[in-house]
Amino acid sequence: MLEYDDSFDENFSITDEENRVLLQGALIATFYFKNGHLQQKKQAVLHCIKQYVQQCSQHLKWVYPSFDTDHSGYRAVSGLYDFELDDYLLNRDEDFAWEFGSHSGATAEEASFFCFEGFSRAKWKPKPIGYFKVAFPMTWFAEQPSSFADFVLDCCRHLHPYHGYGGIGLVVSPNRFLRSAGEQKEFSLAMQFPGLEIDHPISHLSWVWNGIKGVNWLTFFDNSWLDKINGIETLKDNLDDVFKITTYTNGVLIQAGEKPQVGSVNHRIMPEKYSQLSKLLKPIRITTHSGIHSQGPFNREKFEKWLAKFDE
Repeated sequence: MLEYDDSFDENFSITDEENRVLLQGALIATFYFKNGHLQQKKQAVLHCIKQYVQQCSQHLKWVYPSFDTDHSGYRAVSGLYDFELDDYLLNRDEDFAWEFGSHSGATAEEASFFCFEGFSRAKWKPKPIGYFKVAFPMTWFAEQPSSFADFVLDCCRHLHPYHGYGGIGLVVSPNRFLRSAGEQKEFSLAMQFPGLEIDHPISHLSWVWNGIKGVNWLTFFDNSWLDKINGIETLKDNLDDVFKITTYTNGVLIQAGEKPQVGSVNHRIMPEKYSQLSKLLKPIRITTHSGIHSQGPFNREKFEKWLAKFDE
């Protein structure tokens, strides 16, 4: 029996009968990029990791890969950068994929709001795409000298992402069995809160080569997508002053309002700015995607409908 508080606040989480956290509400950002096998791209990923670790290292408890032949999953960490990700990434042969993760869960299998992860396909793959994802507690930046948007923009300036998004979302368990146990609640929350990001980057990779996944509070993409909507003037001419448009080398970041929103179907509250931006970017959004749940309700049909939620 799963239980959760119906209100979505900064401490929102879903637990099971053993009090293990299956889903955690958080500020999340996911960056998709091409050619993760290149040293320059790996250096950019490392820059973003170090910016994250500089703020949050004291909370991180687990890391993957373990760099331990006797331990195939996450292992415990006790201090800043004892997990040797620099050597792992920079020395990884370009003909092999790379993958890493770190988080603050009470156990290695639980979801948590301090986490980062990444993956990239090998050079020889037909579509060599990868991702980098971070999560913070929803109120983390209230007491920080910089903002969540500042962090995302800094990563954009270094990573030069193909596209991506940032806002309030759900962090899922790294354990596939616990992840499966939370699928029904994840679907229910997605139906209740239209602005909530449902994010399974490893599942999205096969589809986001052809378009952006969608929009959230922060939406960013490179100029190849900007060209397909007739340039930045399209954004400036169709978005009001509530939107903040920031350009960086070969890309643009769009902030939809002062604060992120999740909305509420129960209270008939829609994140109107998200909807406005989503409709404007419809020509470059994906419409095709497989299901993201192993057993739960987010099959192909329902997830594709979720992707188009702001079109109605």
